[in-house]
Amino acid sequence: IFNELVNSGGITPTKIFKPILENYIFAIDENNRKIAYVSANVNRVFNYDDIINFELLESGSTVFQKSAMRTIGGALVGDVLAGGIGAIIGGLSGGQRERRKVSSIVIKVLLRDIQAPSLEIVIFENYKLPPYSDDAAMPFLYGDASVICDMLSVVVDGQAKNESKEENNENLATGLAEDITKLH
Repeated sequence: IFNELVNSGGITPTKIFKPILENYIFAIDENNRKIAYVSANVNRVFNYDDIINFELLESGSTVFQKSAMRTIGGALVGDVLAGGIGAIIGGLSGGQRERRKVSSIVIKVLLRDIQAPSLEIVIFENYKLPPYSDDAAMPFLYGDASVICDMLSVVVDGQAKNESKEENNENLATGLAEDITKLH
């Protein structure tokens, strides 16, 4: 499915990520500013501009969140909740380890699409026999989540810079027009 998507011209990936479990492909096309996610159940391509926010969920609870929402000043902001992914991975590799059952690791992306407003990237899901956070595979699974969250963060931050530049240009044009009017 991914190869068909690439061959049809829907996306020309500059970065392709295949996770440790190889249950999906996450790809970024930096030139056309698109992202593709292909799994057994989902085949989705969307533009950078479509991202509203994304969050990392562990067993249904938000661990990390980054938003592309406009604030009063017009800039885009990212928020980190509960210490972010680094705290999880650090907790797994540090001296003290919190032993807890992890039934799922999911990245949820909220999109500007009324027909399909969200995309769930399932890194890991096992509700019947959830492993503990200190099991051997968990750092690899969190590492996969971290790679995708990092790529999405770069996209969101890039959008913030672009929008900030556009707003500055609009303000400059408005200020220039006002100055000309005053001068006249």
